[in-house]
Amino acid sequence: MIGGDLNTNTFDGNDIPGFTKLFNDPERLAKHMAAVEKYERVLPQAEENGFSYREFSSTEGTRRKPMPGGKSMLLKLDWLMARGMECVDHGTVSTETKDCTWAEPGSARWRSSQVPSCPTTTPAGQTVDSQSNY
Repeated sequence: MIGGDLNTNTFDGNDIPGFTKLFNDPERLAKHMAAVEKYERVLPQAEENGFSYREFSSTEGTRRKPMPGGKSMLLKLDWLMARGMECVDHGTVSTETKDCTWAEPGSARWRSSQVPSCPTTTPAGQTVDSQSNY
């Protein structure tokens, strides 16, 4: 099994006008995300060497590239691939702030997911300010 960030942007990361144009065309970006293997040779090469990635990796984005104006561009960079194994389930765990309901209270991830100065109820039922060191 191989897994990790394979930098599968589907575009040249140094071509700022090129990826800005892609970002501004949601339909074209969706096509890139739906067929990453057309733009990134590493995926077909993995298949040529007996690795399967389609059933081991979801099609969801795994990286939010910061863009001007506080926006972000969703990319699929992270993959799992294997040979000689059978996949029974797959998915992507979101690390977006709005989805961090799974973060353990008090953990760094939990603290960073809290909206500034928004009262929060802890598991013990106490109300704390999100800026506190709970």
